[in-house]
Amino acid sequence: MSPHNKIHYYLYTFCRYFAATMILIYAFAKIIGTQFTTPLLTYDTPVGSLSGMQLTWFYFGYSYSYALFIAFSQIIASMLLFFRKTVRLGSVLFLCIMANIVAVDIAFDVDFDAFIMAIVLTFMGLFIFLSEFPLIMEYFIKKPSLYRRDNMPNWVNKIHKIKFIYIPLAFFGFFSILYYANNTFTEQNANDFYGVWQLEKGDTAFNKLYFEGNRFQTVEFGKTNVDRSGQFAFDTLSKKISLKSYPKAYLNKIYTQSNFVIDTAKRETLFSGKFELDNDLLKLKNESATLIFRKIR
Repeated sequence: MSPHNKIHYYLYTFCRYFAATMILIYAFAKIIGTQFTTPLLTYDTPVGSLSGMQLTWFYFGYSYSYALFIAFSQIIASMLLFFRKTVRLGSVLFLCIMANIVAVDIAFDVDFDAFIMAIVLTFMGLFIFLSEFPLIMEYFIKKPSLYRRDNMPNWVNKIHKIKFIYIPLAFFGFFSILYYANNTFTEQNANDFYGVWQLEKGDTAFNKLYFEGNRFQTVEFGKTNVDRSGQFAFDTLSKKISLKSYPKAYLNKIYTQSNFVIDTAKRETLFSGKFELDNDLLKLKNESATLIFRKIR
C-alpha cells in the first residue's frame, strides 16, 4: 500500500467510525429523552415569540414516536457505516440525514455549536461518499436497468420518447397551474387584509381579527383561543365588507360531530358595513359602530 493510500485508508476509517459513533450517540439521546426536550416555560410562551430553535425543538419533541423514527434511522445509518460491505449504502443514508439536519440548523438558527458539529459530520460523510463514488456510480448508474429495451413490449419502445414531452410538461405545467391558482386566489381575496389586526378604538366583543385568504377569526378580550371563525367578502368599488360566521353552538357541532351536515344558511353576519384600508390601519364602520384596527403582524 502506497503512503498516499495509507493516509486515505486511515482517514477513511476514522471518518467512518467517528461519524457512525456520533450519530449513534444522538440516536440514543432521542430514545432516552435527553434531546428534543422542551422547557416548561415554552408551553406558556406565545408561538410568535418563540425563537427558531425553541420552535424547532418544540416541534420535534412534540411526538416521541417521531423522535424514535429519526433515532432508528440514525442507528441504521450508523450500523451500515461500521461495516465495509454496507458502507456505500450507509454513506448515502447518512448524507441524507445530515443534509436535513444542516438545513434545519441554518433555516431555524439552531445553536451554533450544534451547527458546527453537523457541518463536520456532513463533510466526513461526504468524504466517505466520494471515496466510494466510483463504485456507487458503477452500481447505480452504469449497471443495466431492471427493464432494458429488449425486455420491454414493442409498443412501449415505439412511444418511449414521449417521456421527453411529458416530463417538461409535468415539471413546468403543474408549476404554472399552481402559480396561477395561487396568484388568482390572492388577488380575489385581497392580500392587503392578510395579517393580525389589533383593536385600537371601538366597542366590540373581540379585540383581534385574523385575516387569511377569504377566512377570518376573532379572539375575545383577555383570551387566546379563537372565538368566532368564518368567511369575509368585500367589494373594492363600494368599499363594503361583511364578516359571516356560524353561531358558537353550531360551530361546536361542526367540530365535534364527524358526520354533521353543514347548513350554510345557518351563518350569521358578525359585521356588515364599510371599510377603509390604509397600510396598517383598518377602519370598519356601520350604523351601530366604528372600529379601528392596527396591523400588528
